[in-house]
Formats: sequence, C-alpha cells, structure tokens
Amino acid sequence: MIVQNLHHYFFYAAFIFYAAFIVAAIATYDAIVAFRSPSGFGCGLGNVILVVNVILLWVCTVSCHSCRHIAGGRLKHFSKHPVWYWMWTQIRN
Repeated sequence: MIVQNLHHYFFYAAFIFYAAFIVAAIATYDAIVAFRSPSGFGCGLGNVILVVNVILLWVCTVSCHSCRHIAGGRLKHFSKHPVWYWMWTQIRN
C-alpha cells in the first residue's frame, strides 16, 4: 500500500523543494531553447529527454489527485474538520 501511494510524496517534494510551478516554467523554457542550434533547428536525444522531463514535471505539479490528497486525503473523519472538508469538496468539483 505504501508503494501504491508513493506518487503523493513526489507531489509534496516538487511543491516544497522546487517551488514546482516556477521550476516547471523554467524547465519548459529550457526545453524550447534546447531545440536551437548554431545552424538552426536541432533535435536529439537530449531534447527528447528534456521534453519528457517537462511533461512529467507538469503532470506531477498540476495533478488533480495529488492536490485533493493535500486538501483532505489524510483525514479519517470529515465531520471533525469542516474547513478541510469544504476545501476538499471545492477541489473535487
């Protein structure tokens, strides 16, 4: 069960340590600039790796499921935490 829920912690790590949106934006810019070469347009294995990295970073950062988990995923009883329940219902929709 811990391994199945491991993806939640990747979202936390990206959000806390990398300021996720800023890093994703910088990585996106980096991936676009990497296609330029002195002779014009260039594409190679490095470009493919950068683009895949950017796609995975954005998916992890804006993941709806991970965001809902932060807003109320660890609660056992919503009745004891009405504000978290309200946040969870707003994000869920």
